[in-house]
Amino acid sequence: MASQSTAERYKAAFEAQRGELAGNGLPWLASMRDDGIARFGDLGFPGKKNEDWKYTNVSSIAGTEFALPDVAVAAARRAVIAAAVAALPVAKREQREQSEPSEKAAKAEPVLVFVDGRFAADLCVDAAIDGVRVESLAALLGQGDGAVEKAFGQCLDVGSHGFAALNAAFAADGAVVIISKGTTAERTVHVMHYVTAGAASISPMAPTVSHARNIVVAEAGSRARVVEHYGGDLAATGLTNVVTELIIADDAHLSHAVVQSAPAGASHIHRVEARLARGSNLQSHVVTLGAELSRTEVRVVLDGEGAECTLDGLYALADDQHADHHTVIDHAAPHTNSRELYKGVIDDDARGVFTGRIIVRPDSQHISADQANRNLLLADGAVAEARPQLEIYADDVKCSHGCTVGRLNEESMFYMRQRGVGETEARRLLTVAFAGEVLEELGDEELAQALRKQLGRKLQKNPAEQQAEDAS
Repeated sequence: MASQSTAERYKAAFEAQRGELAGNGLPWLASMRDDGIARFGDLGFPGKKNEDWKYTNVSSIAGTEFALPDVAVAAARRAVIAAAVAALPVAKREQREQSEPSEKAAKAEPVLVFVDGRFAADLCVDAAIDGVRVESLAALLGQGDGAVEKAFGQCLDVGSHGFAALNAAFAADGAVVIISKGTTAERTVHVMHYVTAGAASISPMAPTVSHARNIVVAEAGSRARVVEHYGGDLAATGLTNVVTELIIADDAHLSHAVVQSAPAGASHIHRVEARLARGSNLQSHVVTLGAELSRTEVRVVLDGEGAECTLDGLYALADDQHADHHTVIDHAAPHTNSRELYKGVIDDDARGVFTGRIIVRPDSQHISADQANRNLLLADGAVAEARPQLEIYADDVKCSHGCTVGRLNEESMFYMRQRGVGETEARRLLTVAFAGEVLEELGDEELAQALRKQLGRKLQKNPAEQQAEDAS
């Protein structure tokens, strides 16, 4: 339960902001928000007694009085943010035009941009895709859109912990992507969330907080790829608390990626919840490079017979970064399959945590589930925690899991050194190769190549140098 002061502080903030939140006049949304703040009063922030958060201490977040982002500062940073949007690895897919079948035309990929949790229409890349709606949640709530009412909160377990409850209470904007029935989207939909340093550069101010809610609906028989990017000002120290809901209908296929490159002094909490119907498929990718403290949760419910999911993750940490990845795959229907591979590259005094839980329900026979977590430690002070968990309540299943923690192969290092490769470069090449298996699964070579370069720079340079090179 939240302490009296913490609960009262957030309740007071909620009451003060309630009337300004998008969709405040919608009874169904007001009920959800009331439930969210009430649940937070009961749950509070996760503490040491919560087994799922055993290795992640959020007392620094719990003890901070966050402020709302400064709109004026965000406006003043427009040129910097525009450059960051332009630097995204967004491909120009070549497609044949029906009017001129002999020629090829480059089609831009849409980018929806949010700054400190608020939609920034002037920074977006407007590139329509037939059969795909890409819009701001706040705008749709203001219109009372029925599709949003149907999807909002369908997957989120508000009672899972205090961060989820706070998102339920405060979320008012984010990306909404709806792929119409039978649509195959040839181009990727990109969503960028950028955090600024607030007013800290002008006068002393508490770190800021934003609560974003992203919703992706893949209707029956559709296929699409959605990539979420998270970044921001180097000086940003606030909290981003995100929830993404993925609703995947019968026979739909969705590739969903989260690329987290938040500022080194920021905190990032992200919960991805997916529900899969009959014959559907989810390919989930998580790449964690930034933030001082981060936790990314992916919870997938295979709710229809024949549903399948693949979960791939990579976390590359340095200095004193702490990243926690928690996954749950719930085989709630028979004839469902899952495969999971998370890899960690941990340097300096950083700590990486992985908890992977697979649940097979009593009536869910003919299940196949494979899980693996592999960690590469690059320094004596680096720490990897791995907790595989299997809960099997059925008989006809094939489940496996495995975890490894090790260092760079000395024979490979020797081989490269003998051929004139310097120690630093050899170390970088071997580390990028270790991570390559996960990056290749992204299915987007331009994005994968950009992340390989970013990982290589992370192994050699400080964050300021890395961002300067990214912008060049």
